[in-house]
Amino acid sequence: MSTIPNDLATIKNMSTSFDKEASREFIQTQPKRSWSEDFKLLYEMVRSKSFELDQKTLITITGALAYVVMPLDAIPDVIPIIGWLDDSIVLKLVVDSFKGEIGRFRDYKNESTL
Repeated sequence: MSTIPNDLATIKNMSTSFDKEASREFIQTQPKRSWSEDFKLLYEMVRSKSFELDQKTLITITGALAYVVMPLDAIPDVIPIIGWLDDSIVLKLVVDSFKGEIGRFRDYKNESTL
């Protein structure tokens, strides 16, 4: 685990040694994933019988998925566009909140296909 420097000399040294080109190259090598791809993984993760999730995480994700499928929620889905807005916000929040678990599941799937 890395530590955050708390003295100005270390921070100044880190800022002057930052390599913008190396940073750009690193970013370009990272796979581009949309939140919808992460949502698909989230759904697979909840349905997986062999992947272990703690109870609180499972309940939170399942509750969010249920909220999205239910036609009557904070803003009823029968109202065009606006009705789906709250659903998409819930999905985005859940996907963002469980990025770590989604990454762990992605690694798990990759390992199990080897």
